[in-house]
Formats: sequence, structure tokens, C-alpha cells
Amino acid sequence: MLCNRIPALELRFKTYVVVSVLQIVVGASIYGLLWLFEVDAMWTLPLALKWCARKEWVHLNTTPFYCYVRDASALLGERLLFSGFVQTTSFLLQIFGDLP
Repeated sequence: MLCNRIPALELRFKTYVVVSVLQIVVGASIYGLLWLFEVDAMWTLPLALKWCARKEWVHLNTTPFYCYVRDASALLGERLLFSGFVQTTSFLLQIFGDLP
């Protein structure tokens, strides 16, 4: 598995930022290509409104593109939090040493 090959605790903050920015760029590029070829990125909404039994169950946050952006943003926040946690923990261990 990839998790066993990449030591997450040894990655630097820069690595997390680069991966997160890359995800944002990929998402924007996909949206730009869809717009360039005149493909509706919200193509599932009309289908859901047509076939769903109850119209109030259809929400914007159920579209595939919205889900991608939401998940990429959540991963960015998680990476920043994890990176900050690792840096803070290593800083505290340097100050206080190993705690009993």
C-alpha cells in the first residue's frame, strides 16, 4: 500500500501545500475544460429534478463537481491541521523532552 511507503510524519509543510494546490488546479482545469467544450458541469441537476420522487431532496451539494471541490477543500484543511499538529508536537517534544 502507498501508506506504508510514504512516511506521513516526515513530510514537510511544503509537501502538503503543493499537493493541495495541485488538487485545486486540477479541479479548476477540469471545470475550465468542461466550460471550453460547452459541457454543463451541473448536468446531474436537471436529471435529478426530472426523476427524483421529491424535489426538495435535490440539492446543489449533491452534484459530482461540487463534491470534488468539497472533498478537496476538506483534504486541504486536514493536511494543514495535520501538518500544524506534527510541527507543534515536534516543537513541544524538543522543549519538554519525552514525557512520562
